[in-house]
Amino acid sequence: MGEVPIPITGTDIYEWLAGGFFLVHHVDVLIGEQPVQAIELIGGYDPTTDSFTGRAYDNQGNITIMRARVDEQGVWTFTG
Repeated sequence: MGEVPIPITGTDIYEWLAGGFFLVHHVDVLIGEQPVQAIELIGGYDPTTDSFTGRAYDNQGNITIMRARVDEQGVWTFTG
C-alpha cells in the first residue's frame, strides 16, 4: 500500500545571485499543517558527477545537502 499524500501549499521563489553563479531558493510553505521556511543555495558545478550542490537551511534548524542535475530538456532532478 502507498503512503497517504501530504498536501504542500505555499510559495517557492528562485532568483540568481548577482554574478550568476548561484541560484537562491526561498521557501515559505505548509507541509500538511507544519509551516516551513527555508533558504537554499544551489551552485558549485562538479563536472565529475555532472551535478550541482544544493544546501538548504530551514526554520527547524535543519541543514539539507543535496545534488541537482539538469537533463537535456532542462528538467532539474534533486537527490539527497
